[in-house]
Amino acid sequence: MEIKINIDESLFDSVIAEEIKAIPKEDIQKIIKDCIKERLNSKTEDSKNILESFFFEKKNNYGYGYSAQSTTPSDLMIKILQNIDYSDVVNEVKESVIDYVKNNKRTLTNDVIYNFISNGLTRTFCDNEFFKMELRNAIDYEISRRNENK
Repeated sequence: MEIKINIDESLFDSVIAEEIKAIPKEDIQKIIKDCIKERLNSKTEDSKNILESFFFEKKNNYGYGYSAQSTTPSDLMIKILQNIDYSDVVNEVKESVIDYVKNNKRTLTNDVIYNFISNGLTRTFCDNEFFKMELRNAIDYEISRRNENK
């Protein structure tokens, strides 16, 4: 058995419009939020989350990562991050850093002094062309002296 009902398009539109108007505002907002959430959590053709594509994009550059095509923050993500109020986070982090420094003064001081001295010596010897040349000459001289004594 098949039943066909022919309804004028304008009548159909007005019935639907009246039914939609009868839905409470809170329910409509929930439906809209659910639709947005469902759309943002759906996958794109390359199996990426659509929400992810709002915040990250693939660019052909070497700015981030090691490959020619890397994921970088989108302009939207950068704007969002620039406009976030971090004051509460900064206070928590500041307290943690102060506490860490108070409890690890000796280790931090030793590490800083060690790194300062080792980096200074490394730069003095390894980044110094005169030192490299003198070292090379001394090695060459020692090799040739040993070869003469054979």
